[in-house]
Amino acid sequence: STRPYPHYLIQILPPLILIILYTKKFWINTIILITILIYSILHYKFYFYATVSYYQNFIQYILKQKSTESYRQYFGNNVNNFYKISEYIDQNSLVSDHIYIWSDNPHLYPLSSRLPSTKYITAYHVLDYIGYDRTISELKTKPPKIIVYNISMNRPFPMLDQFINNYYYLDDQIGSNYLLFKLR
Repeated sequence: STRPYPHYLIQILPPLILIILYTKKFWINTIILITILIYSILHYKFYFYATVSYYQNFIQYILKQKSTESYRQYFGNNVNNFYKISEYIDQNSLVSDHIYIWSDNPHLYPLSSRLPSTKYITAYHVLDYIGYDRTISELKTKPPKIIVYNISMNRPFPMLDQFINNYYYLDDQIGSNYLLFKLR
């Protein structure tokens, strides 16, 4: 694909190992394969992630040198907020209840073990597919128990705001960006 994501290299490891182990000309094939691999990595300008700090974070966590919150914070500023949101959803709804998230954080659905009320599970889906009417129609048909609303996005959805005003009340706020609305 000429996209230099390093995780694409994982796919070549099993065949590379098998070729190296099961060929009679072990050293020649190994040198040829490694040469091709190095050439490809350099030619397509693969870049690599900072894995040392990733493992340091993990080791500090398992050795109890870091709290759970500090461990999660390594992965992003909002990660702890996402866990707080999922705890709120868990405590305020049933697994069979649907939720809606007006944000670009679809991972909140599986993190909270809840299904979405609509086809479009992220704000950018609604915007990209011009799914405003469909989303509101689906929300009215299957009202979510909880709506998570990210106020920091610059993506107006007036029909959603009106829907929330008519059928929901603000129950909580997590961090400075996430409003949690419950069905009246």
